Amino acid sequence: MGWSDFRDNEETRWEKAAAKSEGVADCAISGALRSYFLVYLPVGVILITGIGFGASAPLLGDFDADWPDALSIGAMLAGFGAMVGGLIYYGKRVRPLVRRQNMSVIFYLTDSENKDIRRQISGRSPVSPGLLSVVRAAAVQLRQGLAMQLHISPGFLLFYGVQVMRLCGGGISWGIRLLLSGVMACLTVAIAVQFHKTSLFLEHTAPSAR
Repeated sequence: MGWSDFRDNEETRWEKAAAKSEGVADCAISGALRSYFLVYLPVGVILITGIGFGASAPLLGDFDADWPDALSIGAMLAGFGAMVGGLIYYGKRVRPLVRRQNMSVIFYLTDSENKDIRRQISGRSPVSPGLLSVVRAAAVQLRQGLAMQLHISPGFLLFYGVQVMRLCGGGISWGIRLLLSGVMACLTVAIAVQFHKTSLFLEHTAPSAR
């Protein structure tokens, strides 16, 4: 295969990516995410924790001695509810804010081209003006995926974090839960940072900002 053949293939890949990027737009999912974390998540956690605590406390016997267990049950139920509720909220309120639910715009590109797009989105490489429409569409889809993960993470952290605190006596089970909680906490921070970087990229490359 000659260089001209490779160039033609490369041009075809980018043409297909550009076609997939047409119409892909983010209609302010940051606002929906902010509402979830400031309103729906805390209210839901408090409500479900209270319900779980109130329902389990009478079943445990001695309230004075067992109320921490009842509170833990309520908090774990709240964590599970946050995971389920986060997915529902994402599907109902966040996902519809992304126009054109296409397959990934970077599907036709090579691994090196995908990595270059991600570097541009994260600010580690200069933005290529001729490829901006594709890179912006990829950023929109990337941020959508990050938003879904951010809706699940708090519930996971609460569910396993409560178990770690209640099983602080040690053992393999406690160690596994502690490890999972720590890994998930680090991943959540990394996801939040990437979401912020992607948001900045979309803000700085918006037509109104150029």
